[in-house]
Amino acid sequence: TYHKTTSTGAIESVTGTIGPLPLRCQNPTTKVVAMGRVAIVALDEPMGGLPGQTQIVKISARRRAPTTNRTPPAPQSTSPRGSGAPVVVAAPPSPAAPADLQVSSELLRRTRFEPSGIVWVAAIDRYVLVSDDTGTKKQDDHAPWLFTMSASGAVDPQPLVVTGLDELNDIESITTDGAGGLWLMSSQSESKKGKRPENRRRLVHVVFAKSGEVKADKLVDFVGMLDAAPATTRAALGVLDTSMLDIEGLAFRDGALYFGLKSPVDADGSAMIWRVAAPDKLLAGDLVGAKLTPWSKVKLTVEADGRKVPAGIADMVFWDSDTLVIAVTASGAEAKVEAGAIYVARATAGMLAPVHVRTFPGLKPEGIARGPKDTLAVVFDRGTDAAQWVQIDLDRFKAENAKP
Repeated sequence: TYHKTTSTGAIESVTGTIGPLPLRCQNPTTKVVAMGRVAIVALDEPMGGLPGQTQIVKISARRRAPTTNRTPPAPQSTSPRGSGAPVVVAAPPSPAAPADLQVSSELLRRTRFEPSGIVWVAAIDRYVLVSDDTGTKKQDDHAPWLFTMSASGAVDPQPLVVTGLDELNDIESITTDGAGGLWLMSSQSESKKGKRPENRRRLVHVVFAKSGEVKADKLVDFVGMLDAAPATTRAALGVLDTSMLDIEGLAFRDGALYFGLKSPVDADGSAMIWRVAAPDKLLAGDLVGAKLTPWSKVKLTVEADGRKVPAGIADMVFWDSDTLVIAVTASGAEAKVEAGAIYVARATAGMLAPVHVRTFPGLKPEGIARGPKDTLAVVFDRGTDAAQWVQIDLDRFKAENAKP
């Protein structure tokens, strides 16, 4: 039985670029790919239907007075600031929904594309992304490739080849070095088979040569250095046994490098952040001279498979001198359904007091970056499904939730 349901609404936003329409909107009898722009429509009233169901839409101009009752008032915080407990504050009204990244079929034929980190590089007017895996299992497996993307979310069809490296494996984070170079870091974690080959233990520094070449000028086996260090060093960092180590957050500020741990969390369930005061010493293999120390902690939970579990750091970025932005996902849990989230906190040593920005039901925010228009870019790895991203006006969020 066919049930006809109608409603009216207004287009609130339209993406600035053209990309492939969803698979259900493609014509299976032709090889021509149907293209279009993603539009967000705010309905005047709830409308029946199922997720993914196709609707016929008629677009026309109309005049109407702005409504004031579409977005409910923001809930008030119940947690005192500075207590270390999450302070939940409403995100800006009508947030944009995550949309598919525009990835060409040419690129997808060559490589797996599972974005796990992102950074804006002004010198090339592009985002640079890292992927958990590159190439295919049959060809170019773990190829030393980075990926570039326009400010509007269009991924370039050719990967950026990093010379000076044989492989990149399980790269989970990327950040700038403040001088035009990049830091890349493998997760340092063991694989599902309990193995941790050398290419999963790397911390790599990358530079852009005048010739246009992208070159790895230095690299180090980071977790190997930790394992070789005295047990007291690991104990001070809160990770006596590195078999549970998983580092997915990487940030840079004032000459220091910061590591955000996905796993393990401490005995209280807090995710840990380490600080490397002298990164050049670390690349030289001098762990003591690098001054690697615990810097801060943040205690959060996320929902995974219907239950609350401790959250680890999936990525982080210093938004400004006073603000640290953190993407969190489940720590040490392989969940089928998960709701990752974004928080902001005052960038200070000690226990952070996180302020909630947004939760993403069914999605894991794997990488975050400050974009060219001062928006927070968030990328989502969806496995075999199309990778997605969303942009958040974080300055607006901070202004709306500032102390009176």
